[in-house]
Amino acid sequence: MTTHLRILTAIGILFTGLEAKVAFAQTPTEVTEQAPAAANTPKAEIPAAPKKRPEKIKPWKVNAILDMYYATNFNKPAAVPQLAGSIPNGNNAYRAYDIYSRQMSLNLIEVSLSHKTQEVGFLIDLDFGNMADINAKTPPGAVVDEGSKHIGQAFITYTPASLPKWSFDIGKFYTFVGLEVTKAKDNWNYSRSLLYNFGIPFWHTGIHARYTPGSTWSAGFYVLNGWNTIYSVNSGQTFGLQLKFTPNDNLAIVYNGIVGPQQAGAANLIRSEHEVNVSYNFTSKLSVGLDFVDAGEQEGVSATQDSKWTAYSAALKYQINDASYISPRFESFKDVYGKILDSTNIQTMQSMTLTYGYKSVGGVETRLEYRQDSSDKKVFTKGDGTNTSTQDTALVALLYAI
Repeated sequence: MTTHLRILTAIGILFTGLEAKVAFAQTPTEVTEQAPAAANTPKAEIPAAPKKRPEKIKPWKVNAILDMYYATNFNKPAAVPQLAGSIPNGNNAYRAYDIYSRQMSLNLIEVSLSHKTQEVGFLIDLDFGNMADINAKTPPGAVVDEGSKHIGQAFITYTPASLPKWSFDIGKFYTFVGLEVTKAKDNWNYSRSLLYNFGIPFWHTGIHARYTPGSTWSAGFYVLNGWNTIYSVNSGQTFGLQLKFTPNDNLAIVYNGIVGPQQAGAANLIRSEHEVNVSYNFTSKLSVGLDFVDAGEQEGVSATQDSKWTAYSAALKYQINDASYISPRFESFKDVYGKILDSTNIQTMQSMTLTYGYKSVGGVETRLEYRQDSSDKKVFTKGDGTNTSTQDTALVALLYAI
């Protein structure tokens, strides 16, 4: 009997040890659901749950863009001078980033590097291709700064924790003016409008402060070196203002104003511009974008003649399905006293554009576009040397962003 008791006692101790090991391996919830151990059985110690690490802010982000196109100009013109005098002359007159005809054109290769912490951010776009050359030679005759030509943007953003409604940017950045933006992938149409090409600046160097009191209103304040320049070309300063009203997810109304001297060595000659753009989503598939510019410059034409230009643009976008859309655009640009569209003609030019976009599963977007530019003057030259008042082009573009 004593021998049997000893055997049973040993078995009990063995099972008690196994029970402790099993409890140790289980989750805290599973242990709670078990029946309590006997009073004389040592309670297994449950390890504390690991402390949750604070969520990390991803410190670095790398993006890339590839943008190329093939265009045909039905006037079959010879090469003509374009916005960028330092690059081979283009064929398509009055264009910015789609100036070449009957050849494959590498418009942009961009590598973008950004960094963000709780209060400080940084972004730099390294640009190569026709677009970098064109931006570096805007306006015509500008001196190219080779040290910054391939830097599309480079700025630091500061959002102080003590002032969460304010943010500050300092450096080189794309313009805040206009409905269309610099990169084709972010626009409905591939080619930029006349309003974009001639009516507004492309980029700036300076300081931007933004105040966002709530989800509906925001205001931006700018102190800049000028239009499309790293260095100030005179002793004056350019100032900008943006007011943005977004009452809901479907409507945005933006006012932009920019004023300051832009002529070399002439701080007293002021260029001023007012621009308003509106974007509205009628449905999840149908959207509209409207843009209007009114601008002028003292002695912009000559010592006795100011310059003045007005322009408007209207575009629709219809999302056919998840992969494809169609977008027509109509616009008009009035160069009241000349020298804005070109140096010799006082003219009103109109443009009609139709774009079809298709994005494949792999993320490559193909755009097909037909465009007609027309003027009240015969400003376009055909391949046979004769002049005409219209220019028709067709292109296919490939866009890829990662």
